[in-house]
Amino acid sequence: MSTVNMRIRKDIHSQIKDIAEKEEKGVQEITEELLLYSLKKYYSDEVMRYTDIERILNNRIGKVEDQLNKSTERLASLMARIGIDNAMGLMGDIVLLEKLLKLNRSDIQKELRKQGAIYFSTAVKEDKEEKKKEAAKEDN
Repeated sequence: MSTVNMRIRKDIHSQIKDIAEKEEKGVQEITEELLLYSLKKYYSDEVMRYTDIERILNNRIGKVEDQLNKSTERLASLMARIGIDNAMGLMGDIVLLEKLLKLNRSDIQKELRKQGAIYFSTAVKEDKEEKKKEAAKEDN
């Protein structure tokens, strides 16, 4: 250890004394801790400056974000194409039903929508009941 005499402003000395009282430590100990903290921060900032880690990480994160955006756009495009393909198949079926059964297109669509809603509601209800049964089996 070495002894260092230094002059500091009264307001800084007052703040150090306040901290020392709160921490129940001596002024010298608090001063050392503050100096060590300051030195560590200085050297870590220097290391960051020299290694340029932050820029490299931000660059990498930016590239990942770009890839995620491109993937999202591709998925949205694929989903749109699938929707169009499904609509084409459904419309083909509706046209065939319209011609074969001599029914109005809007009537066919209403009936299919009604039946689809019933099927979907029943399927969802059955799935929930099945999950409850499985959970009950696991609990036993």
